[in-house]
Amino acid sequence: MPWPHNRGIIIRADGKYQFKYLVNGKPKFVYSWKLEPTDKLLAGKRPCLSLRELEKKILNIDHQLQRTSDMKYVIEKTKTNAGTRKLPMNDDVTECFRRILKAREAPEVEKIIDGHSGFLFLDDSGMPEVAMHWEHRYPDFEAWHDELSRLARAGVKGIKAHPPYQGVDFDDPRYLRILNRAGELGLFVITHAGLDVGLPGAEHSTPEKLLRAVCAVGPVTLVLAHMGGWRCWQAVEEYLPGTGVYLDTSFSLGPMTPLEDGYYTSPADLARLSEADFLRMIRLFGADRILFGTDSPWEDQAAELAKIQRLPLTDAEKQDILGNNA
Repeated sequence: MPWPHNRGIIIRADGKYQFKYLVNGKPKFVYSWKLEPTDKLLAGKRPCLSLRELEKKILNIDHQLQRTSDMKYVIEKTKTNAGTRKLPMNDDVTECFRRILKAREAPEVEKIIDGHSGFLFLDDSGMPEVAMHWEHRYPDFEAWHDELSRLARAGVKGIKAHPPYQGVDFDDPRYLRILNRAGELGLFVITHAGLDVGLPGAEHSTPEKLLRAVCAVGPVTLVLAHMGGWRCWQAVEEYLPGTGVYLDTSFSLGPMTPLEDGYYTSPADLARLSEADFLRMIRLFGADRILFGTDSPWEDQAAELAKIQRLPLTDAEKQDILGNNA
């Protein structure tokens, strides 16, 4: 039966409490013999976390902190509808958050932004850190050489770069040294390529800069997201064929879905690659150089898969793009 005033919670016929939530539209469940931590355990049942404790191990992601161009801090909806989601945390992630909370030094005055407070990471001025603060965590990292070696020893297969978020051009020497070392270690590198829907005007990974980087480093397996350069596709076709790079299909095929946030509303704003343009790029680079990607959670994985499956490609080409090339 439904539990009063607790949406998603029921008591099953066997007396166990059940909490239902959705992940990518599909139902997920957690169960417990106790509702509250203080409840007594039924006779013969093994000790377990209460349902209330298990609920707290599910992250509810439905908004994001942004800093506008005029330095105003705001709380907004997630960038896309697919970004609104619930994620269960395993024990390692839960413990990580506990350590972060324990180490957090309470500021003299808690910042309140659109009704939200308790931000985990603050900058030197006491304001909450936003995505762009993280640009300082990577390009100038002094132990980059040892860190790449550590990742390789640990069995990590590759690394991700995001020049717009990190505020560094892809042909900058700080990136070039990382590309060279990754190639030596056999690590692949996947990077954001082209413009960024969330950072208008940031041109850190244009096809021209990507080409200069490729020409300046030794052999490395390089994957360029968003078909080589989001909204720079004409330049991708001009500069990057024959370089040996891979392109991934994420966030590139067909128009974007508009959100109710006042941004990207006109057909021109929402335009991405048409099917004809997408197919031309596959032919230009070769189906053996294309990797399936979705940019999840910004796009729905099932919908992106269906787009590839509908393309007039051979079965072998689809199999290569959807997995064999990886």
